[in-house]
Amino acid sequence: MLLKIVSETFPGRIVHERALSPVETRDGSHDAEWDGIITQPGALQGERLAPPYGPAKVELVYDQTYRDEASFSLARAEYLFAQRSMLRHKKGSALLLPGPLSDFEHPLVAVACLLRRASRLDDPTVVLVGHASPSGSASVNDTISRARADGLCALLEEDTDAWVRIATDHGSLPEIVAYFHYLTTSRGWALTESPPPPDIATNEAKPIVRRFQEQYNEFFDGDLEPDGKCGKLTLGAVFRALRRDLEQACDVVGAPLIALHAKTPTLAASHAFATEFAEVQADEDAQLVDVLALPAASADGLGPELLYQSASFRGQEVPTEEAELGNMFIGELVLATDIHFDRRTQSGVVFELEGSGGFQRTVSMEEGAQNGAETDLRFDGVPKDQRYTLYCHYESGSRLAVFDQLSWGEMLHNKDSFEDVVDPFSGEPV
Repeated sequence: MLLKIVSETFPGRIVHERALSPVETRDGSHDAEWDGIITQPGALQGERLAPPYGPAKVELVYDQTYRDEASFSLARAEYLFAQRSMLRHKKGSALLLPGPLSDFEHPLVAVACLLRRASRLDDPTVVLVGHASPSGSASVNDTISRARADGLCALLEEDTDAWVRIATDHGSLPEIVAYFHYLTTSRGWALTESPPPPDIATNEAKPIVRRFQEQYNEFFDGDLEPDGKCGKLTLGAVFRALRRDLEQACDVVGAPLIALHAKTPTLAASHAFATEFAEVQADEDAQLVDVLALPAASADGLGPELLYQSASFRGQEVPTEEAELGNMFIGELVLATDIHFDRRTQSGVVFELEGSGGFQRTVSMEEGAQNGAETDLRFDGVPKDQRYTLYCHYESGSRLAVFDQLSWGEMLHNKDSFEDVVDPFSGEPV
């Protein structure tokens, strides 16, 4: 008996063929398996059968007269991609920075939302594809599209030296100063009093750069010389601030950036021209880096041509949440809980939030704001770079750890934190 996999659209029609042994056909049934790999000689031998060659069918050939067959279809592999309107660059630039091209949000929030979804995949692969507009020569487009992918890859892999090289070769001082204005208006720095002109001169930028160097030394315990020059060391400091943006974006949306790196995903940087993949861009002036995620099993031999042009893959956009990063270093935390104590015991219940870096705040149930069926516990001035444990203290002197060692984002997204808290009188969950 022969087992055949055939497809009318496959070159030569026969995809796989082999004889079944007596052991595989005992009792009138067969126990053969096929791993999807093309075994017939030819250019596609050794590759996995792809959807363009389906629907296909499996045949069991007994002899020239008798055979059984059944049709099957090949499912297209699905990949996730970040919201592309958030990931646009200035013309000629390889720096992904907040600004007018990314609407009102930080572009790294889109990356964080993608990473959160990617973390649910088995053995995720994150693929970065840089794009260039149709204008310009092929050599220029090739260089800038590759730099865009490599720049984001350096940020995700926390490779300061690689990012500084890309910023030096494919960035500009006005872009960096525009980022300083964002830090001023959105992240709690004090660097610029008004939006800098898009063509700011070096001597005009010096006071702003100097203030960044001074405040970086204060915030990050750095040792930059406040000379107003945007050299490699200062660009390294810019990278650290941008990396903090990414970490806090992941925290705010609940994306496990650390856990994702612990799983060692593949971060593949590639490049493509917009003239080849026009469907990626809204208009010919758009400049972007595409951030994609898919299971590692679907990424073998993956390239832009296969991803965008083949019917083997189907993309699903991950929308960007409206998540403001807030002050880079501290913020207001509101934990909403549906805990309800008997009024006679409520005055004796206090919640204590304790941070790994020494932060400590307490809020009593009486101080909490009633919000319908919930009570809002408000903690002010909470640093965003620590891990937190929440304790519930009872009037009797006993205490219970409600949750332990959660990051800022995990606290915001851990909706079931209070399920194990019990009424100190009845012993029942509340």
